[in-house]
Amino acid sequence: MSSDLFNRLVMKAKEFIEKRSIVTYDEMVKWANTENISSITLSVIIEELLSRGIVEPEGEFFTPPELSFPLFKKSVPKAIRVKGLEPSVVKPTINIPHPGEDIVKVKVNTGVGKVNVDELLKDPEMLRVIEYLSEHWSVGDLKIMNDLEKMGIQNPRRFIRKLLDLELITYHPDGVFDITDKFPRIKKKKTLADFLI
Repeated sequence: MSSDLFNRLVMKAKEFIEKRSIVTYDEMVKWANTENISSITLSVIIEELLSRGIVEPEGEFFTPPELSFPLFKKSVPKAIRVKGLEPSVVKPTINIPHPGEDIVKVKVNTGVGKVNVDELLKDPEMLRVIEYLSEHWSVGDLKIMNDLEKMGIQNPRRFIRKLLDLELITYHPDGVFDITDKFPRIKKKKTLADFLI
């Protein structure tokens, strides 16, 4: 998908939300269907609107069945509202999980750029994942999972999910993870083995 087409879709979604002030994820899905937009593309559009500060999440994040993949799960807000709209004028959302949903009790941190990197690096396995991504800025989903497993990292999907939640990496519909400008660049210390390869 070209960047021009993607931006047009983002603007269409923005107009749809602004007309209603607040929309649920299910309403966004119905809109996306009329525009022939896939679920994963819709989730990226919502992510883009949130990152641009055009909209704010309303309620908790959850993983709908259509965004639950074998290698990772993508979370979206139950609803989104126009930024600046007072929560008090918004109808409260009722959390009724559908069968197979994985509800993630996470609140969006709009100041996600202030991620405490030191806390992340306390986990030696997370440190290795960050080192890997510092060298592989754009990598396919199958490759990264295989590479991390070969490195001896147990359940690499949970680390990828954490980085996605913190918006340190993004996932594209073509199956590629990219680091964002918030990602902490860490150079891996060279060992003798690295020079012998």
